[in-house]
Amino acid sequence: MAEHALNDVLRVVAFAGSLRRGSFNRALLEAARQLALGRMTISPIEIGELPFYNADVEAEGDPAAVVEFKAAIRAADGVIIATPEYNDGIPGVLTTAIDWGSRPPGIAPLTGKPVALMGASPSQIGTARAQLHLRQLLGHVHARTLPPPELLVAAAHERFDAELRLTHEGTRRVLSALLDRFVHWIDRERPLMPQSARAPCRHQRSVKRRPDERLPYSANTWCTVAIAIEPSPTAEATRFVLPLRTSPTASTPGMLVSSR
Repeated sequence: MAEHALNDVLRVVAFAGSLRRGSFNRALLEAARQLALGRMTISPIEIGELPFYNADVEAEGDPAAVVEFKAAIRAADGVIIATPEYNDGIPGVLTTAIDWGSRPPGIAPLTGKPVALMGASPSQIGTARAQLHLRQLLGHVHARTLPPPELLVAAAHERFDAELRLTHEGTRRVLSALLDRFVHWIDRERPLMPQSARAPCRHQRSVKRRPDERLPYSANTWCTVAIAIEPSPTAEATRFVLPLRTSPTASTPGMLVSSR
């Protein structure tokens, strides 16, 4: 993998939990790819060839499709997953991808990896239950999933045209705001990621800060940072929290894009 330089564009991989050619979720990822230009590159990867997880198969060596899938996640700064909703949950093909991405424990490619969720559905709840299910699974894997507000694209058949282009301006604005938040989320979470989940960085520095002082991170400068916190004489315990910067348009609670 190439080393990151200052001001490099973030590298993100994305996959959908739907295999059909006319998938709204695949179209949503394509819209994200177009809107993200200049902030990150979003490269789609396929999960349809992944076999069901089987420990016996794993013991003999990961199949080629699994090796390729894991390598793509490890090389990325973040992952975007677009899920449909099947029977109040995520599709089986997406469960399979999470199963392989969580192996082996402790050094799995999804462990510590920043992940953003989205989903589109013709229904009026826009994959809310599927995203909750997926968020639960990713929490068990210790992926660093972007917090709400979620992107829930309801009435998807009214948001995309016949060529599956996202034409609804409100949805495009919410999607753009989510991408902005994801850039900052990766920035915030990068110093907390295990080494196995990081793309390499050649810029290493050590900083010393007061407990109430913010670190001057840039969304495009990933570094291994050694932080020495000076204890506060008035505090019982010193806690250091990296700031999460959000877009002004991302402050609307809910981010539910509905047709009503």
